[in-house]
Amino acid sequence: MPVIQAFMPTGAYCVDITDAARLHVACLTDPNIENERVFAFGVPFLWNDHLAIFRKRFPERTFPGDLPDQPAEPRVLDLEPARRAEEVLVGMGTSGWSSLEEILMANTVYLV
Repeated sequence: MPVIQAFMPTGAYCVDITDAARLHVACLTDPNIENERVFAFGVPFLWNDHLAIFRKRFPERTFPGDLPDQPAEPRVLDLEPARRAEEVLVGMGTSGWSSLEEILMANTVYLV
C-alpha cells in the first residue's frame, strides 16, 4: 500500500470505453456537434470507492483496508464540455455516464 499512497493521486475520473466510443461516433455523425471539444470525463472516483465496490461484489474475497487520508468526496471539476458530453450520451439513448461499478465489473469480474 505505501507505493499506492506515494505515487497515486487521491482520485481521478473514469470513463467507460463504450461511453468514449459513443461520444466519438456522435461527434462524427451528429450535425448539431460542430467545432466543439467534447470531454469524456465520466465519473469522479476515489481509490477507496474501488475497494468498496470490490468488497460489495466479492464478499468472499479479502481486500486491503481503505487508504488513509482520502477525502470524503472526490474532487469534481465543473467543466461545460464535460456536461455537454453527458448531454450527447443522453441524446444517443443512454442514461448518461456508466457508473464506476459498471466500469469496474466489466473490466475485472473475471480477474478477481
